[in-house]
Amino acid sequence: MGKPLDPGPPLTVADEFCACEAPGTAEYIKAVGAAVLISLIGAASWCGVAVAAGHTMAFPSVVIGLATGWSVNAAARLHRTVALGLIAAVATLLAASGGYLLLLRLPAVPQPTAGWPLNVYDFVMAGVAAVLAFWVAGPGAKSRNSL
Repeated sequence: MGKPLDPGPPLTVADEFCACEAPGTAEYIKAVGAAVLISLIGAASWCGVAVAAGHTMAFPSVVIGLATGWSVNAAARLHRTVALGLIAAVATLLAASGGYLLLLRLPAVPQPTAGWPLNVYDFVMAGVAAVLAFWVAGPGAKSRNSL
């Protein structure tokens, strides 16, 4: 009772994060760098999975899409915009097509007698992967409590 309340140290001005703010140029540059890096790693891993399995698979595209969306979102400091979503989606499609081109062009990759055929399912799953990448890095749904 005889002890006065201690309000603590005075408040200081600091940068606050608000997801509603647009990302700056630095965030876009980091996001593009992360997308390029994940595309290169994703293309190599897509090719590696196809060589190990002996045929092309669509599942690695989905994993690459999720990884690309997450890395673009993390590089942009959790900002979510349409442009960031498009960066992630395009990087996902480039990774899948780059992996297929690696299968066809690398001399160290043994070519099966039937070749490396792609079917409609592979293209559909690449589209699903691009949509997932956009969903992870693109604009989120507005909450009911937002302005």
